[in-house]
Amino acid sequence: IIEPLQHVSSLADATEEVATETRNFQKCLIRMFETRGAQLIFIEQFISSKASRLAMAIECVPLPARDASVAPGYFKKAMLESEGEWSQHKKLYETSGTVRGVVPAGFSYLDVSFALQAGYAHVIEDEAQWPSDFGRDVLEGLIEHPDAGIPLARRQKEPFESLQKRVLDFGQAFNPFDWTLQLQV
Repeated sequence: IIEPLQHVSSLADATEEVATETRNFQKCLIRMFETRGAQLIFIEQFISSKASRLAMAIECVPLPARDASVAPGYFKKAMLESEGEWSQHKKLYETSGTVRGVVPAGFSYLDVSFALQAGYAHVIEDEAQWPSDFGRDVLEGLIEHPDAGIPLARRQKEPFESLQKRVLDFGQAFNPFDWTLQLQV
């Protein structure tokens, strides 16, 4: 997950500095996972009614090339079928890998980008009816995850020690790609 240090409600609302730093981290993560044979998908969901409580969070999901190649079709179909038949906004906006300049600041949206080259955004019109795990549900259906459809709160929790080890391992693997280390030289 990419989150800024200061409170920013969404990437569409972020300053140019925060957007640039976010993009730098995304590029570094793409390079890191390319060395592992995986491609990244970035997902951000912003609900404007919760903006004061929740900070921007962009989920970074590595997928094998086979799954990454069909992911755009899965997300396009899911977004086009979401919400009601009648809406004020287009169901799907094509992006060039970022929601900035596509969805106005303050609007609720789901943004999915595929390795920063292309993506889709959907303006969420009915926040009360919108599934909070929409992006995760689409991905789990794509990869045929065994827990697909089970809410996160009801899933078995991974032991803390296991999570801690995964975080430390990730930090070590990311170090050679971390652009912020160049700033300290």
